[in-house]
Amino acid sequence: MNTFRESSFTLRKLLAAVFAVVIATSLTACAPHTANDMFSSLKAECGTAKEGKNVAQVTTSKSATSKVPTLNFPIGIDSKSIETKVITAGTGPKITGGQFISFEFAQAAGATGKVSGNSKFDGTDTQSQFLDAGSNLCKAFGGVREGSRVALLIPSSIMSAGEKVQSSGVIVFDIKKVFLPHAVGDEKNNENGLPTVIRATNGQPTLQFATGSAPTELKTVTLVKGWGEKVAADRGQKVMIHYAGWVWNTHVKFDSSWDNKRPVQFDLATGSLIDGMIKGLDGQTVGSQVMLVIPPSLGYKQQELQNIPANSTLIFVVDILGVTK
Repeated sequence: MNTFRESSFTLRKLLAAVFAVVIATSLTACAPHTANDMFSSLKAECGTAKEGKNVAQVTTSKSATSKVPTLNFPIGIDSKSIETKVITAGTGPKITGGQFISFEFAQAAGATGKVSGNSKFDGTDTQSQFLDAGSNLCKAFGGVREGSRVALLIPSSIMSAGEKVQSSGVIVFDIKKVFLPHAVGDEKNNENGLPTVIRATNGQPTLQFATGSAPTELKTVTLVKGWGEKVAADRGQKVMIHYAGWVWNTHVKFDSSWDNKRPVQFDLATGSLIDGMIKGLDGQTVGSQVMLVIPPSLGYKQQELQNIPANSTLIFVVDILGVTK
């Protein structure tokens, strides 16, 4: 069922070889003054990135003909393990793990200096990657802040395993966005007559279903009030969310990004979401968890889908993890 559309990106051979991953609560009582404080209660599942004397030699400079930075390092550079260097420190939230990041990148072969791949560094092809907690990529980025330029040195033993030509890999990232792994904010009271949401320690929701008839109008209940920016459906935003959906009458869970172990990102302007989802998320803040009870008129109406009978009232629990333009 195509409730959402998810896009992903793999950094060709480098990230495939190194990270084997495709490019997916602690609630405080008082709201802080900045959105960055939502990240302060998150567990640092990535740890702290490991620096090294070899990657310390990597620098970047501006190109006269392109927005893509020039990578500077000694030809033949190598290391025994993955090393990280923060070239320019950002001021945004830290990478903790179990979350998506978006970035621009340029990569080169350590043995030759030849560039083997890059984004345009103009915002038109920004890439995204999920950082599985405990993965090499997670460890390489642990503690790096949004807004940073960071270099990774990948040893030839990893980059060139099983190949005749041995070369390390040098890759520079501009970290454009760090998304939350789950809702973080002030807890709010549920509304009488509606299902009760129970959250696991990782934020994953389950439902305790209510008795009685389903409401005939859209119900939007903020269960956790986040401290980030507002979702604006009319501003061409893309929204990163974790979600789970149930049918009111049958109590069947028909879809869940939590079960797939990856949040998803969607464009509010593309028509890929049902009307009730768009109306319910509009005006909510990043970091929030909202429960949406969506009547058939704002859902799938008389359409019958797998596990969703015709004229079904739907229940969605949505964690809003971040927005981009």
